[in-house]
Amino acid sequence: MKCILHIGTEKTATTSFQKLMAASRDKLFNEYGIWYPQCLGSHWHRDLAVWAMDPSKPDDHFMKLNIKTSLEHDLFKKSLTERLQREYTEFKSAHTCIISSEHLHSRLKTQYSIHQLNEILTALYDEVYVFVHLRPQVELAVSLASTAAKSPSLIVDKKFFEEAALDRSYYDYSHILDMWSNSFGRERIYPFSFKKNLNMAQLIGGFIGVDLSALGPLPKENSSLTVEAICLLNLLKQYSGDSSKFNQIINASQAGEKLCVSRALASAIQDSYRDSNLKVIDSFKGMTNDDLFVDISMYPKNGNEERLLPECNFSPAVYAVMQEAVRIIEANNFLKRKLAQ
Repeated sequence: MKCILHIGTEKTATTSFQKLMAASRDKLFNEYGIWYPQCLGSHWHRDLAVWAMDPSKPDDHFMKLNIKTSLEHDLFKKSLTERLQREYTEFKSAHTCIISSEHLHSRLKTQYSIHQLNEILTALYDEVYVFVHLRPQVELAVSLASTAAKSPSLIVDKKFFEEAALDRSYYDYSHILDMWSNSFGRERIYPFSFKKNLNMAQLIGGFIGVDLSALGPLPKENSSLTVEAICLLNLLKQYSGDSSKFNQIINASQAGEKLCVSRALASAIQDSYRDSNLKVIDSFKGMTNDDLFVDISMYPKNGNEERLLPECNFSPAVYAVMQEAVRIIEANNFLKRKLAQ
């Protein structure tokens, strides 16, 4: 059995692809001979990223899995390995296994972590191919801003984008692909242009010779926040320290202006990864300048990133109004659950 390991990157319709795979799990196996594992996560396979991560640098998913110590992480790894092996036995008649988690891109930042992942997968599968969607770094940063804004305490402002030009572990595609090549072999690494084809199901289907178009289109997920919505979340974080309980309201209110950084800032981000992108284009067949670079002239001289964190003297009032809105929503949800019983 071959394994297609889809590692993201983040903000390339990964959630949409994963939800399509999860919703089609039975159809994939019964009609196409494709296994989309359940034990690694019901929708996305984030547990596998936790398996390979350094327990001394945990993320929020460690807490959700109640992993607080290195010993508990070791026990989790043992348990997950056994569950994957059992599920493999159940679905061993499949010709292809698809594993998908964008956290393999964002969380596995050392060669050792990727080597560990290689060991568990090559022990099960005859061949492992790493699929990754790439898009220009400035587009990735702008899209990521909406996700980051929904985190409990991270402030998304101009500094967020300035730091994107420095975060090589996340945005440096040549460095990332080199690490995965060192563990899995460069001939097994397949980068794809997000601009040319955002549907990973079509790309995988084409690779394994199976037409997956009958699964339908990718569902729309994780819509971008407006400048006003991000600004409001920033204000709430400044006042309360945690804005996560307000996300439902923010998601429902999308009036405002689309986030667009200035020409100078877009240029600074892209210039920082120019050499890296050229190496990827030179090393991997099919990647072109259009896939990893943007037309800087399309960005306005003055972007709206300066509006993400304005001076505001009514944060307490905004916070009070939002608190009341959350209280009303929670009361309505409670009533609906009671009536449904």
